[in-house]
Amino acid sequence: MVFAKNLVGDILSFEALVDCTLALMDINEQRLAQTTAVAEAMVENGDVGATIESTTDRRDALEGADYVLNMINVGRTEPFENEIRIPERYGVEQAIGDTLGPGGIFRGLRAIPTMLEIAADMEADPPRAKLSRVGNAVSQPTYPIPNCPIRAFNA
Repeated sequence: MVFAKNLVGDILSFEALVDCTLALMDINEQRLAQTTAVAEAMVENGDVGATIESTTDRRDALEGADYVLNMINVGRTEPFENEIRIPERYGVEQAIGDTLGPGGIFRGLRAIPTMLEIAADMEADPPRAKLSRVGNAVSQPTYPIPNCPIRAFNA
């Protein structure tokens, strides 16, 4: 939620984007409702003309998009805890474990299939949109994307 709030604030801070449409998407309706409420309050309090849309359907969110900002966390907290604890049992300590080392590898492996699904959905709508991964792990989930006809980069 904090990451999404900061990202929305950053987007709305650019003069060229104050009248944009932000299509928020989450598979969790409760998180989506919370993020949408925060984004709508930021638009209202920031006196900008942006429109906030929200959906649990990824294809709906992608329709007509110019940019796709991705910050998924596949599996939530439990796998992340295991990615730290299991290597520790074998003497491998990690500072954070979300980008490098064993934890980063497994986090990337969890996210890659979903990133490929997103890329496939983006191909269905003329692949003009640019995909940017803005959450940790940043790089691993976008490694296979160059094999798709969409444009992807890491923020």
